[in-house]
Amino acid sequence: MHPMPTARAKTQPTRMCVTCRSRLPKTELLRVVRTAPGEAVFVRQGKRFGRTAYLCPALSCIEQARRKHLVERSLNCDIGEQIWAELAAAGRADQG
Repeated sequence: MHPMPTARAKTQPTRMCVTCRSRLPKTELLRVVRTAPGEAVFVRQGKRFGRTAYLCPALSCIEQARRKHLVERSLNCDIGEQIWAELAAAGRADQG
């Protein structure tokens, strides 16, 4: 008789932070999406289709990405002040 196969642990997808290049589970990263009309949107949760840039929730990563225009370069579109404010708030909320 053949032994019963063991259940595999479900692996969580990982993504890379555009700033520090560290790989983390997708659910732990902040997500900015460029939609089809070419505008950028900060997505807290759920699904949104389009080109995506991921950021660590660390404020240092968010600030460096802003200073060096890493998200704009990754998405090839402008990021508004509102999105940077939302990212900074989400970063603070995650560390607090």
